[in-house]
Amino acid sequence: MYCSKCGKELRGDMQFCWNCGNKIEIIEEEIKPIEEKETETVEPEKEILEKTFCWNCKEEIDKRMDVCPKCGTTVKLVISKNPGIAAVLSFLIPGLGHAYNGKITIGVIFPIVEILLIIISTYLIRTSKIIDGFILLILVTGIWIYGVYDSYKTAEKINNERYK
Repeated sequence: MYCSKCGKELRGDMQFCWNCGNKIEIIEEEIKPIEEKETETVEPEKEILEKTFCWNCKEEIDKRMDVCPKCGTTVKLVISKNPGIAAVLSFLIPGLGHAYNGKITIGVIFPIVEILLIIISTYLIRTSKIIDGFILLILVTGIWIYGVYDSYKTAEKINNERYK
């Protein structure tokens, strides 16, 4: 049996689709004998490797399920991050996009490194080591651009992990 909304395979005792939450309506049809060779199908129960429990009805369910097949409750909190917002935040303040993505440690390290390098490059420029100071400023700019790129890619990775 398959969900009429999303097409995922269902067990016979499910009242709601485990993927989209669609209420399962059983329509009695005339059962026709299958004349073709029966192919081996894997039962959904045998595919379940990691189990968890629905917080609402306490039914044991597959950890990959988004919706409890027994009561229809959403069991996963879907957290998605906007890569564009992460990139803009890191562009404005280095490390802020990483903090937005939940990577607090790197979100703190980025601005500290940037500030220290700017202080050192300013000191070098003031002490007549202008070329060294400007090389360090180029390094600061490169780290800043990398931070923007990395926060964007981290947000994309967070969003893609849900579908693995």
